[in-house]
Amino acid sequence: MYRSPWAVAVAAGWAVVGLLVVGDALLRESSGSPLPGLLVVVAVSGVVWSLFVRPCVEAGAAGVVVRNVVRDVVIPWPRVLYVDAPLTLTLHDDDDRAWRSWAISASSRPRRHAAAARPAFGPAPELPVRADPLPAPARELRADAVVRELTDLQRTPGHGRASGATEQPRDDGAPVVASVAWAGLLPLLVSAACVVALVRP
Repeated sequence: MYRSPWAVAVAAGWAVVGLLVVGDALLRESSGSPLPGLLVVVAVSGVVWSLFVRPCVEAGAAGVVVRNVVRDVVIPWPRVLYVDAPLTLTLHDDDDRAWRSWAISASSRPRRHAAAARPAFGPAPELPVRADPLPAPARELRADAVVRELTDLQRTPGHGRASGATEQPRDDGAPVVASVAWAGLLPLLVSAACVVALVRP
């Protein structure tokens, strides 16, 4: 499962703050109703869950699942044409559709530097390769690393297109399935209801 490390940090930070708010609301029950504090916790928790925790990319034996806020997409390996990350992690299927993930974003700084160094004529220079001081788990969550891993899985025999192959017969028995992500939308609706309850006189 691939998820932004920033999303994990935000979720962990809010978990600590939320517990403190709940504890404070319950301890102050004698001086007033704890309901406003609890509604704030529920409202923010719904937003954090839908926008930061739930979006992810899952790679399994059958294919890739892209979980976003409002839509989930299941892409079987035979349907995956290639994977890249121009701005966010994007999976391209054999129907020329691009499925983007909110969970994995690519840093635009190396791309801006490459664009600034691009000559008026001739091929663009290669992006510089530098030593990365981050530990392996942090490097693996970067968009380029995720692209490499998914590409390796997609080229694994029995998954998708074999390495070096240019064409592969289409498997009509395994379609790409896109569905509404109710697990992401319902918490947002609950959060909106909590906000309405808080501002209602």
